[in-house]
Amino acid sequence: CTQTYLNASMATDADIECAGSSIDHDNTCQNATLVGGTGSFNVYCLGKRTCNGVNILSENAVFSNINCIGDNACEGNAATLSEMTYITGGQCGLQLVCDGVHACQHVFIDGGHSNLVNVSCIGQHACSINTKLVCGTGACFL
Repeated sequence: CTQTYLNASMATDADIECAGSSIDHDNTCQNATLVGGTGSFNVYCLGKRTCNGVNILSENAVFSNINCIGDNACEGNAATLSEMTYITGGQCGLQLVCDGVHACQHVFIDGGHSNLVNVSCIGQHACSINTKLVCGTGACFL
């Protein structure tokens, strides 16, 4: 799924899993764009460097549940705002879990119209370097 455009915008619910191999757990779904549908959008990036440089766009979904589990999972490509990786929330909520060393660095997290944004950063330097969070229209937890 490297450099792939996976568009589920015409679907209601969508589940996408990017998991590394059982040997190295590396590099799956890098530099891709994942677009959710109009219902729930569940994304699982499991393993080292999974979903690096991936834009996860769920502004049309009701609720988005995004899991970046592993060292450097969902890490952005660049430090400049125009080149950062984007993660956007659904209409009603965004649940984002960044669990791993350097997970979700260099990422622009946009709650959009979400009335609940909950971002969990677990692991050394997770979400810490040049990560930006814009809350939605309601409660926002980091």
